[in-house]
Amino acid sequence: MKKLMFKLFVLCMLGTVSYAVPTNANAAISEAAAAGKFLCLIFYEAQNAALTSMSSAITTFNKSSAKKASVYKAKLGDPANKQIADNYGIKSGGDLPLVLVLAPNGVVTGGFPKTITAEQLKQSMGVSDLMLKTLKPLQKQKVTLVALQNASTRFSAESWAGVNEFANDPQYKQFVAAIKADPSAQGSQEFIKQCQLISPLAEATVVVLLPPGRIGKVLTGKVIKTDILAALQSCAGGSCCPKK
Repeated sequence: MKKLMFKLFVLCMLGTVSYAVPTNANAAISEAAAAGKFLCLIFYEAQNAALTSMSSAITTFNKSSAKKASVYKAKLGDPANKQIADNYGIKSGGDLPLVLVLAPNGVVTGGFPKTITAEQLKQSMGVSDLMLKTLKPLQKQKVTLVALQNASTRFSAESWAGVNEFANDPQYKQFVAAIKADPSAQGSQEFIKQCQLISPLAEATVVVLLPPGRIGKVLTGKVIKTDILAALQSCAGGSCCPKK
């Protein structure tokens, strides 16, 4: 009987625990990232029908979706939200309310003014891990080198060494990001399909991506530093090459 009473007491105490609500957009982003969750960040100016409809659509989606999104409503006029609003170029005007869908790593996977649908939420939250990894440096305006290789691809070591040499060159490293991915992994299939590559890959492959997400070149085999530099110099008459 005493054990039962103790358990009931513990449950009652747990029921009284309050969870802190984020006080601004930056805190909401940090908390969602720490929890490994997507965040629907809604910027608004007034509590109106459009805001209510948008919030309801996300709530309804969360009820039926296995992958849940956190939600935070950020009032544009609140000084605490100014930095984040400025970072994403959110301005006062007719496009509000506007929801940005943020992945746990901070990547924006969707932006929708006025309204949002379940299908848009599904697509925004269904981005593969590899796509999220590549989008992060691209959204920071970096050239991104995606090295697709595994134990079955030829020239893997040579190719990765070339990628690393270029990515760590003091002249270019602040403008370049390098990512290694297994082309046979389920999370890589969306990327391979979008790059129009034929799977399985026989040789190590480097996809050179240019901001905001254009494929500059696909290099295969023994890729070396000068191959990557030549690929960047060849696109758009050299304008896509990182500047020193």
